[in-house]
Amino acid sequence: GRIEGTIEPGGSDWSLTRDDGTGTVSATYPIRTTDGTVLTIDNRGSVSSEDGALLGLTSIRIEAPVEGPWAFLNDTPVVGSLRPVPEDGRLVIHLKFYTVDAATP
Repeated sequence: GRIEGTIEPGGSDWSLTRDDGTGTVSATYPIRTTDGTVLTIDNRGSVSSEDGALLGLTSIRIEAPVEGPWAFLNDTPVVGSLRPVPEDGRLVIHLKFYTVDAATP
């Protein structure tokens, strides 16, 4: 399924560029889902250039209330990709998140 909601005030994000040109990114922000639940997203990763386009890979931790429909996210591994895209004179970050299932023997 999808998490739909609005990013709430109170988050933070920053990026640093290492000597090798790779950027590291870190962002923490609350999302209020359409059902009113507040989830805290902690998204960390790196960004590098591939054929002139920036592409990032991240790992995401989602903190949800321990009771309720989103509780399963507390223990769900999530990875993501991010792509900075110039739009209307500003840089917009496009994010995609994917859950990871453990392999079964």
